[in-house]
Amino acid sequence: MNLQGTFAERGLKALRRMVVDHQLPLMFERSLRLQPNTVEDRRALFSLPTAALEALGANGLSEVLQICRVMSSPNSHRNSIQQFFPAAEFIHFGFECSGDNLIGKCYLELSPSASLRESLDSRLTFIGFKWSMLDSSLAVISRYRNLNATRWNDIQRAMLSNFPQTPLADASGELLECFGPNAANLNSDASDLRLLQVTEEGSDRLSHDLNVYVRERSIEDVANLLVDISHQQQGNSHKLAEWIQQNSTATVGHLSMGLNRYQIPFVTLYHSADVNQLSLP
Repeated sequence: MNLQGTFAERGLKALRRMVVDHQLPLMFERSLRLQPNTVEDRRALFSLPTAALEALGANGLSEVLQICRVMSSPNSHRNSIQQFFPAAEFIHFGFECSGDNLIGKCYLELSPSASLRESLDSRLTFIGFKWSMLDSSLAVISRYRNLNATRWNDIQRAMLSNFPQTPLADASGELLECFGPNAANLNSDASDLRLLQVTEEGSDRLSHDLNVYVRERSIEDVANLLVDISHQQQGNSHKLAEWIQQNSTATVGHLSMGLNRYQIPFVTLYHSADVNQLSLP
């Protein structure tokens, strides 16, 4: 089933209605996850500035919590979202298929100037709440910390640090190279890129996320490298080829690489998308 059909009654339609009713600014991304035997593209992320929600008064936070409720988030997550919402500059809602499981997400992107940050890790950039919509026992909290890496070789080292020396690591490194500032100089400045380290409470998950929007590379530019990565993981080549054809002109936004909570290696590519692709009423 496609993304909108899967999640329409699990929060997606309610989120779209909130945005339309209050004429809220909305940013939209899609993503592709490659891991062993997996090519998964039923993934979407919707982003709103909290200033627009605060203009609604107390109803802003109430609307956020209601969306999370429709998305089947656990009470503990909603309580934490309410607690940290005043420190957030953006709020992100995620919908994701993971095999037969349906995943909901709510990320708070923290404002650098929020007074509440004084009690938090100064490098903390996102607090991520993630849960299964089908199994209430599966709920985790992730933390995204800014590593303040400014040199390309430091970024490369971090992004590939969790991959053993395998053909997958080589293929992932080649993909990463497409976004380097100067391939001939590994020590060149890359301060225009933002590198985040991702950890998860209660597990050994460790990955890194690199924002590469400023490089303005299209999916078509990196298509062959994605095919190589998927080949190393025995992914569905037909499904990947179809996805590449449908999204060839989209701009690559983020690269995420590392090991998930089960110590399985993954590569995720986030890209720009048109929210009108989701034809919800």
